[in-house]
Amino acid sequence: MRRRVLTTLLWSVISIGAGYALWMAWRDASVADIPHDLQLLPLAGSLGLRITATVLTVVVWLGLYRGLGGSVGAQDAFRIYLLTNLGKYLPGKVLHA
Repeated sequence: MRRRVLTTLLWSVISIGAGYALWMAWRDASVADIPHDLQLLPLAGSLGLRITATVLTVVVWLGLYRGLGGSVGAQDAFRIYLLTNLGKYLPGKVLHA
């Protein structure tokens, strides 16, 4: 029960913070100066390359882990790798926001 309350509280704080940041960005007059000629093909290509790089990094990590004698499934390897990266990068990003 305590964990559920803390999880709900954490998601509430994150949602309020994100909403506040979006609201402040929306009110910023300099947003109108951003060029709106966004080209979707290069954007989609870069997103695809980033996803591919992440998947390949997980595969390499899984190979190293298994090479050291570990035993974990591919689905668990993705979850472990991606969640530990969130723990590595997210705290600094939250403080900046």
